[in-house]
Amino acid sequence: MTAVERIVVLVALAASGAGPASHAAALQQAVAGVEIDWAAGVVTASAGSAADYRLPSAQVARPGAERRARAAALGKMRAALAGLPVGPGRILAADKIDQALRRVETGSISYQSNGGVLLSLKLSFAALTGGDADKADDPATVLSVASAPLELAPVLVVQSVERSVRYAVYREGAAPSGVRALLGRRDQMGRLIVDGGLDPDKVASGHVVIYVQKVLR
Repeated sequence: MTAVERIVVLVALAASGAGPASHAAALQQAVAGVEIDWAAGVVTASAGSAADYRLPSAQVARPGAERRARAAALGKMRAALAGLPVGPGRILAADKIDQALRRVETGSISYQSNGGVLLSLKLSFAALTGGDADKADDPATVLSVASAPLELAPVLVVQSVERSVRYAVYREGAAPSGVRALLGRRDQMGRLIVDGGLDPDKVASGHVVIYVQKVLR
């Protein structure tokens, strides 16, 4: 791959919301024992369960261990989603969490020789907000802000119209040259004021990629 081809690939990845496998530590967060990757847009809950040794064999004990591990991971996921920052002063409603948990996918599963089970459950931001987790939709826009907290669906003000995006993923630092990123600034209400001619309705129906130079905690 030539240098020019590499630049083209990197720009395409940034614009689409994809990126390297290793993300900045500032974009990795633990909430209620669950890992949230704000760059990849994925929530991961891990749990395990020992086998019931009263049962005659590891093979017989394994299904029960898997059910218990899955229930424990779902419990962690529920607690994490209850505390997930959605936007200024907003968290997920209980019914939204119930709906989201029905879209959880198995990330990994390891069957132990003694009948125990270790597993992880994953929930993408797309699935969390009611979209198709398998559909790689293009971002409505790419923003660059000096500082902002990590929020699932920040509120944007576009052409004096307030809209909440479907979901956001984040990159640490300034947007690289070649990426068309609109400037945004955070107001006292926690909204992102966006400079540029965006369609407010398009913003509300899609997701955004936000380059942030300083993550506010």
